[in-house]
Amino acid sequence: MISNGFDTDAFRPAPLSALSVRDELGIAPTAQLVGLMGRYHPMKDHENFFLAAREVSKALPNAHFLLAGEGLTNENKSLAELIARSMLGARVHLLGPRRDMPRLLASLDVLASASAYGEAFPNVIGEAMSCGVVCVATSVGDSAAIIGDTGYVVPPRDPNELAARLKVALALSSDERRLRGEAARTRIVKMYSLTGCVEDHMQLYQSLAQKRQY
Repeated sequence: MISNGFDTDAFRPAPLSALSVRDELGIAPTAQLVGLMGRYHPMKDHENFFLAAREVSKALPNAHFLLAGEGLTNENKSLAELIARSMLGARVHLLGPRRDMPRLLASLDVLASASAYGEAFPNVIGEAMSCGVVCVATSVGDSAAIIGDTGYVVPPRDPNELAARLKVALALSSDERRLRGEAARTRIVKMYSLTGCVEDHMQLYQSLAQKRQY
C-alpha cells in the first residue's frame, strides 16, 4: 500500500502564524484556538463539532473556534443555526475558502475532525500534524492510523467524548503540547512525506518494468 504524501516543507511549524492569525481574528494573543477545516457537508458533522465546542467553551472561556472551507461563511443559514444553538457567538470564526491553509493550521492549538462517515484518508489531519499541531479526530477512515499515539481519537457522533478529548488537548502545558506536536510532525515526515510517496511509486514502477516480458 502506498499512502498519500504531505509536503512537509509547505506544512511546517510557524510560530509567528499564531500571532498573525489571532490578530486577523481580533482575539487575544493568548486565546486558545481550535480549528475545523473542510467543506460544509453532512459527513463532516458540524453539529457534532458545535455540540462539543459548547462544552469546551464552558470549561475554557479563552477558547475560540476557527472554521475554514467551502460553505463555512455567515451566509450559510443552516450553519448559522448550529452556531446560534451552540451559543458560542463571537467565539466562532468563519473564514470560508482560504489559500493560506499552512498558515492557518500552524496557528492552531488543536485541530479537530468531527466527521461521522465517508472519510478515507483525511489530508487535513496529516497537514496539521506536519505543522506540529495536536489532533483530535473521530475514528472514521484512516484518521486513527495517521494520528497514531500523537493525538486523540474518539468515536463518531459522540460530542461528549469529543469535548472531553478537546479539553484534555487544550489543557496540555506548553511543553507537553510542543512535545506532542514534534512527535506528530516526526510521524508525518517518517511515514507520510511527499518525498517518500514519490519514492514508493518509483520503486513500484521500476519493479513492474523489470517484470515485463519482451
